[in-house]
Amino acid sequence: MQPPSAANAFIPNDYNTSLFECCADMGSCCETICCMYCQVSAQRNKLIKKTEGVDCCQCFTMACGDMFLCGWCLMYNVAQQRMDMKILGINEGYISAWCKTWCCLACSVCQTHREMSIRHHFPGGCCVKEPYQKAGVEAPRPMLMTMEAGMGMVPLVYPQPMLAQPMMMQQPGMHAQPMMMQQQPGGVYGQPMMMQGQPMMMQQGQYMQAPPGQPGGYPQGYVPPPPAGYAPPQPQKDADGL
Repeated sequence: MQPPSAANAFIPNDYNTSLFECCADMGSCCETICCMYCQVSAQRNKLIKKTEGVDCCQCFTMACGDMFLCGWCLMYNVAQQRMDMKILGINEGYISAWCKTWCCLACSVCQTHREMSIRHHFPGGCCVKEPYQKAGVEAPRPMLMTMEAGMGMVPLVYPQPMLAQPMMMQQPGMHAQPMMMQQQPGGVYGQPMMMQGQPMMMQQGQYMQAPPGQPGGYPQGYVPPPPAGYAPPQPQKDADGL
């Protein structure tokens, strides 16, 4: 399958068919001529309520309104429908929508139907069963979530997977080193040595430095054992041999 030419490339922010291209889709053209209220209600039903098909209640309301307003109710709905196409990404101003609606009311309805079909929002209808597809134009699947009418669009947010993170970060080239106990005089192991880059965790009963009167950093009242090989002095005998 050959890629579409530049002339038939999909236009994301404008209509991909012209206003007077009604004969390209005979189904929507015939339905618009026979019952324009049905097609307009189907378009608004799909765009606002996300439901395919004709809305009979809206058809009856527009028909009753036109009896008193001489057709202005239908014209207003068609122009408003063109402005609501911003939900699908089409940026059309107020003046442009009203001018095209005033120029040819049926052509404006047919153009909106073709564009909704191209953008995968087929509105359906009484006489239309298949969506219109323009040769060489392939619209991407919409990844948008619509809110209420007139509120615009909000892009979907996909949650990112949470990755487990280590509690402590190490620089490249550094390896975990065991804690070495510092040997005190007399063969007694006292406080652990402080490693580079690691905090010193103190426990209750330990001192960073020896308190006054206690050399060696021992707690109050602690007597270190004698060194290895130490022999206590023998008591001396007096002249009487005692």
